[in-house]
Amino acid sequence: MSQYLTRFLKRVKSYNHSYSFVGGYLSFLILLMACGNDGDLIPTNCDVPRAADSYVYPVVPGMPEWRNLDTADKKWEACQIPANQLESMSTAGLIDSWEDFPLTFELFLSNSFQFAIEFHVRNFSGLQELSRRNDAGTELMARYQQMKPACVATYEEEMKRGSFTLGFVPIELLLAQDIILDKLSPPQKKRLLSEALSKYRLKQRYHDDFGTRGGTAISLFLCVRILKHAGFNPFIREFDREESLIIRILYETGVLYLNPDAPDSPEIRTIVRHAENLLNRI
Repeated sequence: MSQYLTRFLKRVKSYNHSYSFVGGYLSFLILLMACGNDGDLIPTNCDVPRAADSYVYPVVPGMPEWRNLDTADKKWEACQIPANQLESMSTAGLIDSWEDFPLTFELFLSNSFQFAIEFHVRNFSGLQELSRRNDAGTELMARYQQMKPACVATYEEEMKRGSFTLGFVPIELLLAQDIILDKLSPPQKKRLLSEALSKYRLKQRYHDDFGTRGGTAISLFLCVRILKHAGFNPFIREFDREESLIIRILYETGVLYLNPDAPDSPEIRTIVRHAENLLNRI
């Protein structure tokens, strides 16, 4: 089991963990000075605004009531947003509720991220409602643009850093789905591709925190899904080549079967090259 899943499981057991504002602020200043020495720039504002109508789950991991939910079915039932609230919730509120969903850790328990996100879309009422919203694509993209990988450097504790890095996965996986990409115009898909490529490069700079499986690979997964959905012929011809098996597996599963210590593989260079070519096309 990956180090990132381990960090996430620790997180869901620690909802009441305290955090010193003064200690956190001093750590931020130290990290800011340290990163300034090697050319990294930490964003000054790492807070992502939340909608006022975000759903508050009545039972979450760490509560005694959660321990009483002794089957998977009971856990899923307890995490559903009531139907009488769904329709009145803003799209931004639904996105918040997906980020807070108590069972997102199950995304990491499958051999296929794609299978896992499809399962969540079918079985979580919040995602079912979100997939019906015409503005789901634009709102998700706006949220994604507010997420800054470099902000990982502002967290001193390993658990908080791990929690932050894993927070990108639910949003990127959802953005990569046809039900969301179908709601974006061609220019919007190009902007999303640009954002995903930027996220990949920034995560690569903080690879020790983001890693490959739940980090850089998910941004590349979003890139290949956009390239294919946009019908970019040069990429599709590459995609269909026998030698492109690893890229096809990434497209189908969200898993990049490469040596994590070799981030500059031919497959990654191919994905990045096609993304850049599409972005540079007038």
